[in-house]
Amino acid sequence: MGHKIVINLTVINLIQTIQSYLEMGFFKNTQFLDGNAKYVVFTDKNFVMLLTHEKFTFNRGRWY
Repeated sequence: MGHKIVINLTVINLIQTIQSYLEMGFFKNTQFLDGNAKYVVFTDKNFVMLLTHEKFTFNRGRWY
């Protein structure tokens, strides 16, 4: 059983950023979508959570 890496990144334009990642060949995980956060899958063990600034500051200090 290996470790998984999830990186939280705050972005200015969520729609434009997710589109850029999709154009690079990465996939979004639709299980974790809402208007303020998108989940991008790099590999089966590496992920990026793209968050708007508002969502990032709201979740600061909380562990998932």
